[in-house]
Amino acid sequence: MFKKIFLILLVTPFVLAKLERVQEEGVSIKRYAFKEVCNSFGVKDALLVEKKDTKTIDCMGKDFLIEKFCLNKFEKVHNYTKARFDSVESNVNCYFSETVILSVVCDKKHEHYCKNPKKGCTKLSNDFAKNLSLSKSMLLEKYPMILKCFYSSKSILQ
Repeated sequence: MFKKIFLILLVTPFVLAKLERVQEEGVSIKRYAFKEVCNSFGVKDALLVEKKDTKTIDCMGKDFLIEKFCLNKFEKVHNYTKARFDSVESNVNCYFSETVILSVVCDKKHEHYCKNPKKGCTKLSNDFAKNLSLSKSMLLEKYPMILKCFYSSKSILQ
């Protein structure tokens, strides 16, 4: 028993994502019920609606990306950052922020982001800072190295 727990504690840090920190300022969230999301995709009066995975909603057997829902709804909003499922209620949350700062550990799994910090931060913006502008990217010279990405928006909060 002790060996199993020790092995789990030993392996867990290497299995989890190495996103060290996500710092957001000026955050606001718009929440939408699953049925409203399905309705927007043309699936009316959906009786069976569920979260398929972290990015996809299943509306009566038809799959849709929740990111597409938020992007369609807030296409011209410059401080829209991401779409996520609500962890408690059956909602899709569209997030807005004035600034986002990401810190990514440059381990073997994420080193491709760190080889070219600007390109790496641009790729990461799709998941964490969709409509924000990349202000600065840098590598912190420590072990392991840390990629820092700074994103900002000039628009008014939604």
